Amino acid sequence: MKLLKVKGKNFCVLGEIELSLDDRGLLLIQGENRTDPSAKSNGSGKSSLADLIEWIAYGTIARDGYVGDDVVNNQVKKDCEGVMDIEDEGRIYRIARYRKHSKHKNALMLLMLDDKTGEIYDLTCGTTAETQKKIEQIIGMSREVFNAAVYLGQERMPDLPAMTDKNLKLLVEEAVGITKLQKAHEIAKERHKEALGRFFDAQSKRDQVIKDIESIKQTIDETTSDAESWSRAHDAQVKAKKDDLKTAISSFENLKAQLEALNGVEVITKIKEIDAEITKSEGSRKALEEARRTQFQAEKALERIKSDGRNVANMIKELKAECDEVTHKLGKPCPSCAQPLTEKSLASAKKSAIEKLDAKRKAATAIKQQLESAQKALLNAQNRVSELERDQVDISALLSVKNDLERKVREINSISGQLKKQAETVKQTKMDLERIMCEINPHIENLRRWQERLDVRTKELGELEKSVEDAERLEKLAKSALEVFGTAGARAHILDIATPFLNARTAHYLGHLSDGQIQAQWSTLSMTKKEELREKFKIEVKKTMGANRFAGLSGGEKRKVRLACAMALQDLVAARAEKPLNLFIADEIDHALDDAGLERLMAILDEKSKERGTVLVISHNALNDWIRSSITVVNEGGIAHVV
Repeated sequence: MKLLKVKGKNFCVLGEIELSLDDRGLLLIQGENRTDPSAKSNGSGKSSLADLIEWIAYGTIARDGYVGDDVVNNQVKKDCEGVMDIEDEGRIYRIARYRKHSKHKNALMLLMLDDKTGEIYDLTCGTTAETQKKIEQIIGMSREVFNAAVYLGQERMPDLPAMTDKNLKLLVEEAVGITKLQKAHEIAKERHKEALGRFFDAQSKRDQVIKDIESIKQTIDETTSDAESWSRAHDAQVKAKKDDLKTAISSFENLKAQLEALNGVEVITKIKEIDAEITKSEGSRKALEEARRTQFQAEKALERIKSDGRNVANMIKELKAECDEVTHKLGKPCPSCAQPLTEKSLASAKKSAIEKLDAKRKAATAIKQQLESAQKALLNAQNRVSELERDQVDISALLSVKNDLERKVREINSISGQLKKQAETVKQTKMDLERIMCEINPHIENLRRWQERLDVRTKELGELEKSVEDAERLEKLAKSALEVFGTAGARAHILDIATPFLNARTAHYLGHLSDGQIQAQWSTLSMTKKEELREKFKIEVKKTMGANRFAGLSGGEKRKVRLACAMALQDLVAARAEKPLNLFIADEIDHALDDAGLERLMAILDEKSKERGTVLVISHNALNDWIRSSITVVNEGGIAHVV
């Protein structure tokens, strides 16, 4: 797949630019900052060209903190846009992305151009997210893969040799696509769990049926024995129930005779006569109760007024003290301004205190009047209670007779209830006797049902035996898949392939950069003390005539190793990309290299230009001796353009 050209306007520091990307070979991108000559090429907008390509394709750039409107040129402050043409399988696609644009706002567009007819087909989806997904399908890689396989920058270059086992493991696994295998392993694990569950479930069901068959056979034997003894027990039940009926009828007749002897009608008549006499004295009793309630309420009211009087007396005492305190403050310094307090400054406070004191004294006078009224009301209530108590009639003798009669009524009701209950008992006993006499031996029918259940279970057992066999076969298949996608399966196989590839590419690049003096060896396995292999990711670095580990190298040597390892990892990512791009971007990766290292790096980049078609080399160093084709990004007044 080819990136044909890119155009941008008001993106970051860039003004309006257009750059062809098709088969440019090695293309040097230099910069000149005329806005700030002291910065030389820094801040000129060189890296913004590479960022523009990534922003058009993915909507983001790798600069820390740059999100949303941050990509809009801070001089123009609007109309940011980027357009990129891509050729894929004979089709030309155009991606157009806008930010704070006067016409297109923050739109993302995807178009397909028919090179023969000149017609344009709009492939833009309903949402930006859907359109972005389609763009990544056309490009054939995610932003992460793009940054690993296409865009190599100084700030992006990982320090692979110094990484911990965990971090290096994550990078290598991402590079070779093991993350997909991990997902497949999780799926296989879940499916094996389900298959194992089905196998255990089938076994459990089969074992349960076997237990049921044994239980049914035992039940059939027991039921046969029960059927033989049922008739004997049935005859005994009939005899016992007849005896129960005879006893119940006798008890019913005895209760009936007791109830007739108590003469309940006469007892009820006498209770009514006593109630009439008690009712006559009811009015006087109610009046006494009402008078006592009135006396209680008067006592409560008097207590509340006394409490209010005590509260007002205390407040008067406090207000007198407050008036005295105001007088004593005369001539003393003010807490706020430290000036002596005068009668004029204290007049307002003294007046307020006197007004409050007068108000409380008036309240005390009112409470005194209320107290006299409450005491008078309480005396009246007490006199009324005494008068009504003298007029009460003693009804205790009547109540005693009534209690005796009511006990007799309760006895009559109890016997009546027992009589009714005994009548139900007689009725129920007759029904039970009839039911028992009509019963048929149930064990014969039970024997038939148990035999039918035995036949059904025997058939089920045959079917379940086959289910167990099928479930066991599927569990073995699922286990095999789990092993394939597990650590020792395809994952290990891929790492076995990836590790030699990484070592070969690292040796290739490091051989150029260090003239064969430094070796870097990738390894993904190590031997434990128990002589067992386990995963452990590391890069061992040695120098032929020097240090035996990465930490012992010089700064320039370390940079060569980092560069070689990073490009090897990029080659691994590019090798697995669905649609390798015709572009490689090297952003200031020549930093801190000596002349010899620089020359060797240029040879590597020239090799990549033959592989990819176009290699953009962004640098503030003078590389014209190695790269014949170049462009310069010039920043004038905060807006950069290409010359």
